[in-house]
Amino acid sequence: LAEQGMVGPERVFQGEFGYFKAYHDNKYAPDTLTRGLGEEWQLPTTSIKYYPCCFLSHFAIEAMRRMIGTGALAADAIDRIHVRVTQGTYNVVCAPLAAKRAPQTTQEALFSLPYTVANAAVHGHVQIEHLTDEAIRDPRVRALSQKVTVEVDAELEHAFGRVIGPSIVEVALKDGGAASLRVDAVKGHPDNPMSFDDCAQKFWNCAKFAARPLDRMKLEQAVETVRRLERLDDMRTLVRLLA
Repeated sequence: LAEQGMVGPERVFQGEFGYFKAYHDNKYAPDTLTRGLGEEWQLPTTSIKYYPCCFLSHFAIEAMRRMIGTGALAADAIDRIHVRVTQGTYNVVCAPLAAKRAPQTTQEALFSLPYTVANAAVHGHVQIEHLTDEAIRDPRVRALSQKVTVEVDAELEHAFGRVIGPSIVEVALKDGGAASLRVDAVKGHPDNPMSFDDCAQKFWNCAKFAARPLDRMKLEQAVETVRRLERLDDMRTLVRLLA
C-alpha cells in the first residue's frame, strides 16, 4: 500500500498517542521485532486448530480423547470429570460454570470446555457435526457436562499464566477407578503437528457443512493442488476450484 502512495501516521507505534504509550506504558523491546529477521521463521511455530472450537479447550479435549481411545474407560462409566487449567483458560471457556455446562447455542458450545470435553468422552471426537443446534442438545453429552468441574491449578498458572498452557483431566469412575492425563502439546501444535492428510481430512469435514456445496471432483482437485502448492505457477488455479 505504501508503494502505491497510501499514507498514514508515521509514528503509529512510538508517537505521543501511539500504541506503545497507550497500551504498554512505553515499555517495549523493539529489537524483538527484528531479531532473526530473514533467518528465523515463525510460521512453522504456529498451531493449526484440530478441533473446531476455542483453542483453549483443545488440551482438555485431547486428554479425554486419548483416555477414551485407550479403551481404559467409557463415557457411561464416568462418575465425574475434574479439569485443571490456567486462569486465562478458566476465564474464557469455564466461567460461569453453570452456563458453560449447558450451552444454548452453537456459539456458546464453541467456548465451553465442559461441553466439548463431555462430547469428546461420548463421541470420541469434537467435530462440526457435534456443534450444531441439534447436536448440543444430545442428552448424553448434556448429562455428562453436568459432571464436569474445573479449577485453576496454581502450578499451571505459575508456569504458563502468560501463554496458552496445558490442561490436566482427572476422571473418577462409577466403580471407584480413576484416570488422569496432562496434555502439553495438542494435535496441531508444532510439537505434535498435523500431517497433510490430517489437514485434508479437516478440509473434507468442513466442506460437508458449506453453505453452497461444491462439486466433489473440484474439491478433490483443490486438495491435490494444495499438496503441490509450492510448485504452482498461478494461484488462480486454486481459486477457480473453490469458486
